[in-house]
Amino acid sequence: MRRRREICLGAVLLCLASSPSDAEKASSDPHRVSRSAFADRVRTIALLPARVPLSVDRRVAVREEVHRALSAILKRKGYRVVDPATVETIEREHARPLGQVFDPITGKADPQRWDAVWKATKETLSSRHGVDALLCPELLQGELKAYTESLWKGTKYAAGEPLVWNGRALKMAPDRVEGVYLSILIEDRAAAELYDALTPLAWTAIYRERARQARPSNEAIRAEQINSAVTSALDPLVDARPTP
Repeated sequence: MRRRREICLGAVLLCLASSPSDAEKASSDPHRVSRSAFADRVRTIALLPARVPLSVDRRVAVREEVHRALSAILKRKGYRVVDPATVETIEREHARPLGQVFDPITGKADPQRWDAVWKATKETLSSRHGVDALLCPELLQGELKAYTESLWKGTKYAAGEPLVWNGRALKMAPDRVEGVYLSILIEDRAAAELYDALTPLAWTAIYRERARQARPSNEAIRAEQINSAVTSALDPLVDARPTP
């Protein structure tokens, strides 16, 4: 899974560097193949464990909520879903005979051993569970490049929520807004990209007049924000075709 996470990180950083507006992201089609080709190729998706930054409050709970929301929308769209716990169990099954795959101090994987583990994991996911594609979710911190306002010179919003400064709705333009993005990358077993979506999840800090105010940690990432971001990221996904 670590290799898939590294791929996800690169995809997100590329999107952030190009800095498209939220409106442009919403209007673009995340499919990297035609919708009909995706539907032809994918019926069962393995959900890989989400990567969540260590700095995120309630990290484990946020991770589980991301898994729950992703699984729910994929199933609503008709896909069979292999859960992250099953993926991790299979990975450990193939890692055990190889000994120490990850360095206990740095956490870095031995490249050759990890390649063997990941190849075997994908083969088992396919043979045992009929997996056609793998979904890699990741939360990434960065600058929210676009914000909106309710009315002319009205309250400013980012990631769908009002910006708050000193306990009051912000009505002056901020210098910078930091937040968390949700990245969704779906690949086939050969690592070909099929779907790539990036959506703002929540704002976490505001810069204004040479000052910075962080959002209270208990407000930062809540279940409703995760559900909204997951819906935004996966709503364009083509529905699965019924199994013959």
